[in-house]
Amino acid sequence: MEAGARRADERRIVVESIGSAGPAAAAAVAKGLGIPVARAVACLYRAPAVLADEVPTGAADEMVRLLERIGFSARAEPLDAPPPRPTELLDVALHVVDVGALHAAAEVLGAFTASDPGTALEMILAPPGLVLGAVSAATVEALRERLPDGVELVAARPEASRYHVFLLDGPPVLRERLMPDLARLGVS
Repeated sequence: MEAGARRADERRIVVESIGSAGPAAAAAVAKGLGIPVARAVACLYRAPAVLADEVPTGAADEMVRLLERIGFSARAEPLDAPPPRPTELLDVALHVVDVGALHAAAEVLGAFTASDPGTALEMILAPPGLVLGAVSAATVEALRERLPDGVELVAARPEASRYHVFLLDGPPVLRERLMPDLARLGVS
């Protein structure tokens, strides 16, 4: 009986979106919960997802308030509620429609990925322009809301996407290894 009573007074913390929070906040959340940073980041960028289970109700409510003050969208729910379903993971490319927005987009992306603007600019400009991988639709929307006008996000399911491979000058051994692998995969 005591175990059932204990579970009735415990909650699950579900992060619904990274919202306006950033990656530095994810590290702080991980430290506060005593979980690996990589696990917290994966949860936050793949939201909705369970951040913590079996948290006493009072602490869970306080944690949700703290997460919301930081900028996350979160909720506490009973342990017997169905957990969020695994979300479809997307790869995200950034498409600059107005070149005047490029540097502002690099600033935003840098802050969103905990990288400097120069690195973010390289991510934007390097074909195929993927800037995020294996993130949820909620994360895509959180980034979209931060971007300046003149910049669009393209989100795609990697397993259903088509990519172009550009093989520029390089060592012949690279072509010799790559072409048979592509043929074996049925890629023309």
